[in-house]
Amino acid sequence: MDYAVLTNIGDTVIFTYKDIEIRYKGPYSLEYFAKINKYEDGYIEVMCKFTHDKELIEDYIDFESIVSELYMDPIFLKEIKEVRCEHV
Repeated sequence: MDYAVLTNIGDTVIFTYKDIEIRYKGPYSLEYFAKINKYEDGYIEVMCKFTHDKELIEDYIDFESIVSELYMDPIFLKEIKEVRCEHV
């Protein structure tokens, strides 16, 4: 699997790649991730739907920083070729 999956359950953001699953608390108003605009070595540009806005909003997630804060080696982020959104 060369791709990762970005999803959420309520305000919990879930990033999954192979046997790695990272969960963290996201914005309280996050409804869902709609579309990945760009992925580059752990940096994601993503279109999100929030409860306070009718339109999708572009947001940015730096997973290299998140992974480093968890004392994990971020090298696996370079293996990822694509990130897909899933709605739960």
